[in-house]
Amino acid sequence: MVRKRKRLFVPRSLDESNKIKTALMEYFRYKKGMMFVCSEGINNADINALDEKCLIEVEIKISKQDFQKEFKTSLVLNIWDLKARKHRNYATSITSPFYIVPNKFYFCVPEEISAWALEYLKDKNPKYGLLVYKNKYLDSISVMKQARHLHETSPNIKVLKKVAKRLSSELIIERRKQKQSINLYN
Repeated sequence: MVRKRKRLFVPRSLDESNKIKTALMEYFRYKKGMMFVCSEGINNADINALDEKCLIEVEIKISKQDFQKEFKTSLVLNIWDLKARKHRNYATSITSPFYIVPNKFYFCVPEEISAWALEYLKDKNPKYGLLVYKNKYLDSISVMKQARHLHETSPNIKVLKKVAKRLSSELIIERRKQKQSINLYN
């Protein structure tokens, strides 16, 4: 008897976010030639790309509301306040023991909201860049606004170690998934 594989419900936003993550990882590794690329790495960024001279952080935003939340603050300490504080510090390149300031920072959005996102970013941080995910064209990434350096200091060994650990974790997680999918059919 062959077991039927259960289909898991994956919300559209999560599915789209994962597609964009994969496209960004391919873009930075293969097109830009970055040495290391990982997801959920330094500062819990959606994507980090790293070489010997530059650490890039990318946050994926799949809707206008998601994008606006990135800069929202509230009276109660929560994740939004931490993100707003992060952006204030990125604007001044202030370092903190709680996070590492990347050399460049990008947002990545689907093509449908790219014009709106570019306009919205104008009064935020002029050094931030904007990448656009075009799913109609083989999951391609294009640069709508080039990011400028937040600072010029090259990443140190601490940054390299954090990314290397995250890459190792991602590999282990993928191997576990493969093992589980094989076990489903045995």
